[in-house]
Amino acid sequence: MRPRLAIAAFRARAQSAARDFGYSSYTLGSVHLGDLQGAEPQPRPLLMAMRSGPGAPPPMAVQPGARELSVSVDGSVRLQQ
Repeated sequence: MRPRLAIAAFRARAQSAARDFGYSSYTLGSVHLGDLQGAEPQPRPLLMAMRSGPGAPPPMAVQPGARELSVSVDGSVRLQQ
């Protein structure tokens, strides 16, 4: 799930739970965003420095396009009257 969609889904579920338990609202207790899935790893500076010598392979070409990224959101909420 995309980060904004995951956060929106978390908020909607928290609001729904608050209503279902007879509360009017909620406040965030804690929130944890999971690791971003689907992103290509970023090169590390040390590895880049090691690859920049005379026998280093040419840099990879960047290809245009779309990629699906996802992240998970979990946490706790405090229900309010």
